[in-house]
Amino acid sequence: PVFGFRVSAGPSRPGCCCRRAELHETVPMIRVAQVMECTIGGTRRHIRELCSGLPDRGFDVTLFASAERDPSFRDDLADIARHGVEIVEIPMVREVSPGRDALHQLRLRREFRARGFDVIHTHSSKAGALGRVGAMLARSRAALVHTPHTFAFTFTEQFSPWKRRLFLAIERRLG
Repeated sequence: PVFGFRVSAGPSRPGCCCRRAELHETVPMIRVAQVMECTIGGTRRHIRELCSGLPDRGFDVTLFASAERDPSFRDDLADIARHGVEIVEIPMVREVSPGRDALHQLRLRREFRARGFDVIHTHSSKAGALGRVGAMLARSRAALVHTPHTFAFTFTEQFSPWKRRLFLAIERRLG
């Protein structure tokens, strides 16, 4: 069911998820913001598949993403855009960078406030923290979903004990 309506198989128009054209006159598309910084491995594949599939099911999707970690991700962004997804590149970085992080969180907050999303879905640690804080400070009424994929506070080889404690405290506060 979409907003209480049962949707039957077979599109009534390209990119649509239902046969009943009258639904489009009464039910607005669900506006979804996807937010991610991590552009490697399974997270990259997940966001590519998710963003490519949602528009075909009647969702209006905007992807806020960074290609700073792997510039080749811009090829994926171009492919995702061909599925009707709006791409907004925000140069988030994995490292804790208070100045840059504050600017990126402010940008997300402004975007969330201006666009009025129905769902804000964040992915992984950095985008999860910036996106969830941005949504809260924007006083967004969107459903807020976070998919961690992994937790930065478990990476004993990559982060010092104090950084892992900081990451754990942030996740607990935002969770």
